[in-house]
Amino acid sequence: MRSFLLVAAGSHLKEVVEGDDFTRRRLEIFTAPTPSTPSPLPPAFQEAPPAALGLYRYDYFMQHPPLPGSPPAPTLCQVELNTMAASFGCLGARVRCIRALTIAAGLGPLGVTADDLPANNVEAQLASALAAGHAAYVSEDERRGLADADALPVLPVVVVQPGERNVYDQTLLGLALLHATGGAVPLQRLSLAHLTAWGTLDAATNAFVVRMTPDAVAQAGAGGSWATATSAFRVSVAYFRVGYTPEEYLTAAEWAAPTALHASDAISVPIVAVQLC
Repeated sequence: MRSFLLVAAGSHLKEVVEGDDFTRRRLEIFTAPTPSTPSPLPPAFQEAPPAALGLYRYDYFMQHPPLPGSPPAPTLCQVELNTMAASFGCLGARVRCIRALTIAAGLGPLGVTADDLPANNVEAQLASALAAGHAAYVSEDERRGLADADALPVLPVVVVQPGERNVYDQTLLGLALLHATGGAVPLQRLSLAHLTAWGTLDAATNAFVVRMTPDAVAQAGAGGSWATATSAFRVSVAYFRVGYTPEEYLTAAEWAAPTALHASDAISVPIVAVQLC
């Protein structure tokens, strides 16, 4: 499948990359050698199957009154399928709570009760997906006999903007992940600048390792990253909520972290192939 995507991407994006440096850099990341291709990495990594994780969001609106020729009942109409940085999932789940509160206060539509509202468990589903990706990474480490290679904890990261305005949605996701894993897997919130400054691609294990100074740990913890007790760890899942526009890559330094993360054994959400589609 990857070979097909490589050929397809090279064919369809050839003219685009000639005038689009942003897409060209993305394509270079995608076509770079991986641990499953011949490389100086240990045989265990050359045999490792690639893993991918997707967090998607379907956007709908309610059509009512119905369009001419449509059934009389209100109709759900899909607006888009968001395959990248699907935000507001956790906050969106709170809308049902607001509607239920409105109904309880006697301000809802006549004849409608809270029981009529559809359930929205997207928060638990997103957390479950991240937990599954993290578990798959840990399981693969154990299969290759590398779980204790560097004695570092393994944690997922959500890659965020500096001064992130969507911190509340991400905080709810982190709390949901803690709940889903019995408190065992805290979600780290770090920016591309943080990952460039503190992250390295380990040549011996192909892991993306984050090592922070004590001051950096306090800085990250103040930003709600749940990293206050973790100064060094390997990245299991990198959930990119940033990095989709050229304006976020002003210099070569901004490309360092995503390039290394996509080249590492961390599970990227989304993978570069999805970003190129």
